[in-house]
Amino acid sequence: MTITSQDQQIRGKNSYTFDEFLEKRNNLDWYKDDPFLQKALKKYAGSQYEQIHIELQHFSPAVSSRWSTLAERAARPEVRPYLLHFDAFNHRIDRVIRPMETHQLEKEVFSTGLFSSKMPAWESFAKRMLIHQLGKPVSPAR
Repeated sequence: MTITSQDQQIRGKNSYTFDEFLEKRNNLDWYKDDPFLQKALKKYAGSQYEQIHIELQHFSPAVSSRWSTLAERAARPEVRPYLLHFDAFNHRIDRVIRPMETHQLEKEVFSTGLFSSKMPAWESFAKRMLIHQLGKPVSPAR
């Protein structure tokens, strides 16, 4: 197949961008915009549903935006964890160096008390389910 100069001009003027997708993805609230999760919780959480629903409405925006951004930044190849064998004085230290975003994300996630016995089991389950989405891209076409 021969590419004509007209084909080349058309391909060079490709106006497609990911901007619409990125805007939708960045404005998702992973709990609010997931009616299946809400219905499942309503069915299985019983009398605790209202309390859990309110907690998740407050929790989800952090996961959906701030924590998602931190996870995305920490996943960049140029900031991947590495092993530092020696310090500046040539002393053996063998320390794993991780991105600042990873430290911040861990601090914020662990401060939520997900495994506390004071947190209702269904609330802990739903919060962990939302957090597990940090490890994969989120599609706005839920």
